[in-house]
Amino acid sequence: MSSWTVIFRASARKSFRRIDATIRDRIIDAIQALAADPYTAPNVKAMKGSKSYRLRVADYRVIYSLIDDRLVIEVIRIGHRSEVYR
Repeated sequence: MSSWTVIFRASARKSFRRIDATIRDRIIDAIQALAADPYTAPNVKAMKGSKSYRLRVADYRVIYSLIDDRLVIEVIRIGHRSEVYR
């Protein structure tokens, strides 16, 4: 089984850079674990009404979608849980 490739939308990359460095490190670790197998990663839920998923890292959420045929995880949004779903 091969590892998935992670790509960031420009808006996700921009919001990621604004997050505190310690939380950024935790998010990076969680995304690396996700890339190993996005279907069995902990703290992941499918989002209702869309084909996206959310990864929980402390009070932050990573919203992403999967492109199965290319083994790509596209990070759509990253932000605090109080703002990321808006």
